[in-house]
Amino acid sequence: MARVLIPMLLLDDDGDNADIKDTTRQKKIKYDHARAENNIRVDWLDANCRFNGIQFKQMFRVSRPAFEIIAQTLCHASTFFPQRMDACGEIGMCVAAKIMISLKSLAYGCTPYAFRDQYQMSEASADKCLEQFCGVFRRSFQDFFLRVPTSADLKSIVKLHRWKHEIEGMIGSLDVSQIQWDMCKKSLHGQFQGKEKIRTVALEAVADHNLWFWHASFGYPGSLNDLNVLGLSPLIAKMTNDLLLLERECVPYSISGENFEKLFLLVDGIYPTWSRFVKTVGFPVTPMQKAFSAWQESVRKDIERAFGVLKKRFRVLKNGIRTHILERINDQVITCVILHNMNVAERVSGNIFEYKPEDSIDTSRNVDELEGNDGDEQPAPILENMNFQIWFEAYLQKWNALCDPIEHVRLQQALIQHVWDNSLEYRLSRNMQRMGVIM
Repeated sequence: MARVLIPMLLLDDDGDNADIKDTTRQKKIKYDHARAENNIRVDWLDANCRFNGIQFKQMFRVSRPAFEIIAQTLCHASTFFPQRMDACGEIGMCVAAKIMISLKSLAYGCTPYAFRDQYQMSEASADKCLEQFCGVFRRSFQDFFLRVPTSADLKSIVKLHRWKHEIEGMIGSLDVSQIQWDMCKKSLHGQFQGKEKIRTVALEAVADHNLWFWHASFGYPGSLNDLNVLGLSPLIAKMTNDLLLLERECVPYSISGENFEKLFLLVDGIYPTWSRFVKTVGFPVTPMQKAFSAWQESVRKDIERAFGVLKKRFRVLKNGIRTHILERINDQVITCVILHNMNVAERVSGNIFEYKPEDSIDTSRNVDELEGNDGDEQPAPILENMNFQIWFEAYLQKWNALCDPIEHVRLQQALIQHVWDNSLEYRLSRNMQRMGVIM
């Protein structure tokens, strides 16, 4: 009897099992891709669209010309982005919808499914758009927007910092920033949990005064400090190989009467005493040391400003990345860095593919030109047929030159003297002495 009554209790008056159907299976939503495409054109892409170029950049973090270049590049690089017909013969998602939903997800730090009503796509399709966009975008633009600076780039960077900071030989500032990982796996909590007791992934970067990132390396566990990240970073290989070949047009340079053969980076106190690093004085005592510490800490704010603008512009880096897979996090972060560099190039040079740091220099001020040729990048030596022992000895020599603490101290002392000679306090004291002599 129980076998008959129990099923009958689940049936309605008409004998239909409607309640079970409603609770076990949701109604399939039919998305209108044609309506989404029409709304995108009316609002953003037509000649007489509703929103102008400034509002377009505020919404998607890129200008409309840059968006068109991105769309064309992605359509040629992947078969996912061109619009296609589905198996039922209906029109699919347009390329603009796939890119815009990804840009808005990165800009506002929320899941792409939050914009499903505007772009008419399911949760799986929205997540697929973000994954494909970050992966294909990184492979397409990384070689240019995160390139190793060429000889012409280095000369332009040095000229920029000479104009802005009144110093020779500086190529940027180095630091590490932590990106929060909200959906870190439980098994990785101990590895990625830092001193703030939250799971983070480290981003190491070098930026110039215009906030262009010349180096960006991501994926290090949050439990590592800046020194540990440096030991795993490809920046060491760049400093021992690439810069030695490319900086020949920029050296030697002189600071306070001392000649130097290596360009340098500004770093904080945790970094080692290498010949390419300039640190502040830990406990300044004399007026010269205090003036230098204030100068070094203020100039090193370039990298802090770059991180701040990057996280403010792309809230996904501030709010926390919501994915379990570290490779996808890497694609999202590097994509945000490349988009940031696009905006910097457009702001400074007016073209995303023609960034020159010296374009931001005020031409009304006299800036001496560096001697040398603005020629092409020097080719790297061919090492395939080189004897391993010869190669290792050459590398060891370059490594010892990089880790030379004597050269580090000599550079720091020259900068201390240079900053003091150009400081207001020194000029006032010198004027007072002259006035005392006259009186």
